[in-house]
Formats: sequence, C-alpha cells, structure tokens
Amino acid sequence: PAPVAVTSSAFMLEFGWDGPALEDRPLAYILPLPPIRTILNFTVTYRTNVMGLRHMLGIALETLTPVPIGGEVRILAPQGFSFEERCSLASVPGEPPAPTRVNCRALPTYAPDGTK
Repeated sequence: PAPVAVTSSAFMLEFGWDGPALEDRPLAYILPLPPIRTILNFTVTYRTNVMGLRHMLGIALETLTPVPIGGEVRILAPQGFSFEERCSLASVPGEPPAPTRVNCRALPTYAPDGTK
C-alpha cells in the first residue's frame, strides 16, 4: 500500500456514516486538534552518490510549531561529518515571514573524547 500523504488534525465522530444520502447521516462532529510538535517536509539533497567522494548535502525542514526564543533544532550526524556554519532561514510561501531576529548557524558539538 502507498504511504498516507495527507492526514487530518481532528477527531471525527459520525453516526450513520454508511448512509447513502446526507439525510441518512444525521449526526456528525469534528473536533480540531492543536498542532503537535513535529517537523514536516524534511529533505536531504545531495550532488553525487559516488562512494568515497566528499559530498555536499543540503538539509531543509519545516517546523509545525514555533521554535521558542533561545530554542534550537539539532541535527545529529555520524562521526566524520562536518557542517558549515552558514545556513539560511527561509519563510514558507503563504505563511507569515520568518522573524528577523532569528539566527541560523551550525555549531558542531564535540564528544568528551574530542570527536565530533
């Protein structure tokens, strides 16, 4: 089966759901749910899939809930990966613009033994 591409953020309760006409479905209620903390549209792009070459990866994601002031999004990678400090924050088309006070930077975190 194909994966579900669209879901609903609501509870739906309906009596007579199998009725052929609307009048056979007398009671229905939809209870919207608050957004859950999640990441949507996470993508990784790459320039080559040749093993042994140094790769340039692009990571893009959309947060469903706001990242609070002082908050962060962490991306963990295996040992040997390096991240450039520069990154860009973009707004989603049709949504309010991203705040101008937001910093976007990649900071490596090192293990106690000095490895990344």
